[in-house]
Amino acid sequence: AIQFVWPMIFFMMSLGAGVSIAGTSLISQYSGAADDEMAKKVSGQVITFSVVFSIILGIIGFIITPPLLKIMGATDDFYINASDFLRLMFIGGPTMFMMFAYSAIRNGLGDTYRPMKIGGLSVLSNIILDPIFIFTLGLGIKGAALATIIARGTFGIYSIWTLFEKNSDFKIEKRHLIIDKSLMLELLKIGIPSSVGQSMTSVGFMVLNIFIISFGEATLTAFAIGNQINGLVLMPAMGIGSALTTVVGQNLGADNIDRAKKAVKTSMIMATLFLSIGGLPLIYFAQEVIGLFTTDLEVLRQGTHYLILITLSIPLMGVFQVFVGTLQGAGKTLYSMGLMTA
Repeated sequence: AIQFVWPMIFFMMSLGAGVSIAGTSLISQYSGAADDEMAKKVSGQVITFSVVFSIILGIIGFIITPPLLKIMGATDDFYINASDFLRLMFIGGPTMFMMFAYSAIRNGLGDTYRPMKIGGLSVLSNIILDPIFIFTLGLGIKGAALATIIARGTFGIYSIWTLFEKNSDFKIEKRHLIIDKSLMLELLKIGIPSSVGQSMTSVGFMVLNIFIISFGEATLTAFAIGNQINGLVLMPAMGIGSALTTVVGQNLGADNIDRAKKAVKTSMIMATLFLSIGGLPLIYFAQEVIGLFTTDLEVLRQGTHYLILITLSIPLMGVFQVFVGTLQGAGKTLYSMGLMTA
């Protein structure tokens, strides 16, 4: 059920992530130009948009979840579990968007360590809370959603609070939260193409899920396991692409185009190398890796076949992530949208 609704959750994330990406791009450019006041103004707009938009999106998502799941073919207990999980995740959307906003701001300043630390603590808390809510309290799939919301909410609120502290190295004032029409329009102009590009990916997976569920739950489970493993291997390239957004933005802001070009070339080599090294063992040990997550022989067979095939394309995903990071850092999100929707 969680795998089935995950593309819809990713769709929700994509709609908010676009403005966060735009925020990182603009903040990095203003930071590179040593214009801290404008960087703070953009940061305030990102926070305001994230909170307001996530509340609206959460309400809409909560309402449309039941009919949407029926259209997609969910029935009986499968429908109940999917609906319970997805509706709670929509209501908890603001917790996710606060983390997005904080990461966008810190990444734009070139600080990826603090978002990683807070994100890691959030995940650790989720791991601890999951068995408590799912098994001890007997909440099942609802418990999984609640554990995620509480973990994200706690650290999301804390992360935003640190930006307003007196001793913060980048102190945002309450006045920066007031909507600035021109800045908000600029954020939307850059962010909407990114949102569209990423959301189209999630729509593609929704359509895939509709087809895959017709082959049975074993096939859907194999598909889910393969994608999770593939996503883990892709993390280094995604991290490089995200960092490149900041590096390109800061260097363009400082009018150092040659250094931006050098960063792109270096990132391309690193991403391809990391993914090739990470993907090669999966081709030879695919069955053993899939076997860590299932004892079902049919899931094991299909998952192994799928993982081998998808792993062959992994090095090319490094090139893709570098191109996306470069275009987003330059604020050319229409081009990155074209890449993501192709």
